[in-house]
Amino acid sequence: MNDKADFTQGSILKKLIAFMIPVLGALILQAAYGAVDLLVVGRFGSTSGLSAVSTGSQVLNLVTFVVTQFAMGITVLIARYLGEKRPEQIGSVIVDQHSQNECHRNFHQHLEPGDDECIQQ
Repeated sequence: MNDKADFTQGSILKKLIAFMIPVLGALILQAAYGAVDLLVVGRFGSTSGLSAVSTGSQVLNLVTFVVTQFAMGITVLIARYLGEKRPEQIGSVIVDQHSQNECHRNFHQHLEPGDDECIQQ
C-alpha cells in the first residue's frame, strides 16, 4: 500500500475524503462526548452542574477549533514550500510557530503586560 497521498495527480475526491474522515470522526466523537456528558449531568446533577458542563464543552470545542486552525495554517505553509521545492524552509515554519506558542504561553503565565520579551525575539 502506498503511504503517500499525492494530491497533485489523479482524482482528488477519493484522496480528500480519505484525508477528511479521521478529522470528521474526531469532531463527531468530541460532540458525542459533550452530549453524553450533558445527559448524565442533566439526569443526576444539579442545574449549576449542567451549566458548568455546558460551558466547559463550549470552551473545549473552541480550543479544539483554534488548535485545528493553527495546524491547518502550518500545513498550508509546509505544502507551499514542498510545492516550491524549498523543503529547507519547512524547519523555519515549525520553529517560528513553536516560538510564537512559547511567547503566548509565557505571556499568559507570568509576564507582566509591559514586558516585551517576546516582541524582541
